[in-house]
Amino acid sequence: MFVHMLDNGDNSFTIPEELQIVYWDYYSTEEKRYHDNFEKQLPISRRLGFAGGAWKWTGFVPHNAYSILAGRASMKSCKEFGIDSYTVTCWGDDGAEASCLSVLPTFFKDALVAYESQMNDRSFEKLTGYKFSEFMKIDLVNPYLEDGRIHNNCSKYLFYNDPLIGTFDSVVKEDTAERFAQAEMYMEQAASHGCLAYMFNNMQLLCRVLKHKADLGIRIRKAYTEGEKKELLAIAREDIPVIRRELDAFYAAFEKQWKRENKSFGFEIQTIRIGGLDRRLADTARILKQYANGELACIEELEETYQPFCYFEKNNIEELNYNLWSDIVSPSVIG
Repeated sequence: MFVHMLDNGDNSFTIPEELQIVYWDYYSTEEKRYHDNFEKQLPISRRLGFAGGAWKWTGFVPHNAYSILAGRASMKSCKEFGIDSYTVTCWGDDGAEASCLSVLPTFFKDALVAYESQMNDRSFEKLTGYKFSEFMKIDLVNPYLEDGRIHNNCSKYLFYNDPLIGTFDSVVKEDTAERFAQAEMYMEQAASHGCLAYMFNNMQLLCRVLKHKADLGIRIRKAYTEGEKKELLAIAREDIPVIRRELDAFYAAFEKQWKRENKSFGFEIQTIRIGGLDRRLADTARILKQYANGELACIEELEETYQPFCYFEKNNIEELNYNLWSDIVSPSVIG
């Protein structure tokens, strides 16, 4: 889109009055950032709008706690500067995996600030059938979010992380699998009642996959490095078949959520991606068996020097967001 800007004759420019420009910003929980940018933009156009975000676009799981803090800061700044056009965006980058209803807590808290409402969290329960604190636990399907000012999408990149190449293995912690197991229990409780049981069940089954898969690559590499062929056989014969069964259950729940909330279009992408993951798990089991039985002299992926994840400045699991499936699934160039 091209916007014609008027030259005022003094090397300054203004945007025509009939046009509104929108300042969009989803990335800060501090009011000062919004204040500073409004001060820069208001001299250009008095018709200024703002677009914030309810974070649901980095995978299967929302970031409500972060969205609420960012929304509060941006909305307070809008009020101070007299900005009355405010949009909450809910993008679906690279797959639109997260439920459109998973950010209801963000909408609720944004509305309280916007309308200066005194409603408490019991009102949320009246509206949705879920306690606010219960619903907010959906964020924990991306673990390590005790601080609402940081966020990650490890549930996506660890889901698709290759079990032999292990691009993201270096960010996995000793308690990562246990954190997914804990989140599974939270989601199981929420999935036991209410109109959104299908959404929480989907999250429960995602956690069930991840509590076994999150550290799969680490366990494989350790056994391979230590020459533990019996352990590799156990992983191939026992662990990977369990993950594949859990993956089937998650896929069915994910499809149910998608078709309840969306048209069918787009789910073929999920079919291709999850189907590819299932095939890679099957191949991994076969390769481990072949190596353990002496049919392969080595496993080439595991012979390479292990490199820590270092594509972004933020390379710790608490703050790492890495969203593009084509980059997550392999460091090789796909397209």
